[in-house]
Amino acid sequence: GQFALAAPIYQFLSAGISVEHYRQDEVGGSDYNQTDITVGALYNPNARLGVGLVFRNLLGRDDEVPAHLQLQDQIIVGVNYIFMRQFRGRFDVVEQVSANPEKNRVYKGGIES
Repeated sequence: GQFALAAPIYQFLSAGISVEHYRQDEVGGSDYNQTDITVGALYNPNARLGVGLVFRNLLGRDDEVPAHLQLQDQIIVGVNYIFMRQFRGRFDVVEQVSANPEKNRVYKGGIES
């Protein structure tokens, strides 16, 4: 389940927080419960451009959960731009904070219509 709140906080700036609960069942194994808190901010200097910053899993990793199921601490930076009413471009950079000694990042981009 998830509970989220967001609101404008100053002129072109909005912020939000969400609390998420995950239950994972391994086939023939144990059940694991994890809770995650995510906070983020969105800056929209004009009607076409948005820049966001998100911090995921602020509660940290749960060592009692197997590593392959643990929620990952992440920092996400994203930009969106509305080209026309029908087309929006997006670009995100995601970096896992812990257990990432090489500082590998995931780059995502796309066009929505």
